Amino acid sequence: MLLAVLIKAEYNEQFAKEVFYVTAMSNCEASKIPTGDCGQATKLTNELGMKLIYSQGNGRDVNKITKVIMRKDQDKMLYVAFSGTKNIGQLAQEILQSYGIEYDIHPEVKDAQVMKYFYSKYVEDFRDDFLEEIKKALKLNPGYDVVFTGHSLGGAMAVQALADFMLLGLGEGRKVYGYTFGQPRVGNHQFMDSFIDKVEGFYRVVHNKDLVAHIPPCVIDLSWNCRKDGWLSFYPYHSSQEIWYNDEWADFKRCDEKEGEDSECSNSQFNNSVEDHLNYFNINIGKFLASVISP
Repeated sequence: MLLAVLIKAEYNEQFAKEVFYVTAMSNCEASKIPTGDCGQATKLTNELGMKLIYSQGNGRDVNKITKVIMRKDQDKMLYVAFSGTKNIGQLAQEILQSYGIEYDIHPEVKDAQVMKYFYSKYVEDFRDDFLEEIKKALKLNPGYDVVFTGHSLGGAMAVQALADFMLLGLGEGRKVYGYTFGQPRVGNHQFMDSFIDKVEGFYRVVHNKDLVAHIPPCVIDLSWNCRKDGWLSFYPYHSSQEIWYNDEWADFKRCDEKEGEDSECSNSQFNNSVEDHLNYFNINIGKFLASVISP
């Protein structure tokens, strides 16, 4: 009997940048997304031939996540994006909540645990309704592949939506990707492992000493590496593959393909930079959205 083997797609920097433009779009004020008033995010997604299918948010309410679905007909690709941390106050809340390390048991995966702050925002705020919107987009665009994305808190939402998407069997017959930027640790390795092997490629992009990519803190072993398991109740753990960029964005390192916590990548740094977290591909999302579109 021949067994089908999933050949993972390589990290594609140009595709990552395109995905990041949609990520930036999701961070725009919700009412401005349909009207095309999101600065360079609108300009660049238009130039790439992307079209808005769905957007939903709650205005300036920083406690609510904005969701965006776009399509690119040339590549037959759907982009599913979630807004991230909107200001320093919310970032501080995210950090404080993460150090509490309260967790929920994921109901669909044996031994899976997800950080309570992220899980409650995802499940209580929009999970079921938004999954229905994704299903509608799939029905209207048969044969399209899908990429899930988000920056910061949005990355945590993207990971959970991607997990549900695969666990519900919605990825069958299409290529599914995950590209996140400055994503925090979402759950334990049992949760992360439950879907990573099922997708075409999952890439967690980290900028230099980005603080948020290292919260909540992992549990360190005697070799100063992140532990997967032990006697504690919750071991936050990243999934592979980390793509680590230096401060100048001149080059990147493909980290361990099997382990999400690579001691020779961003884990090797003292990661305390908010500035690195707010800037990806030399783009500050806030300024990117506010910039005036050239006539």
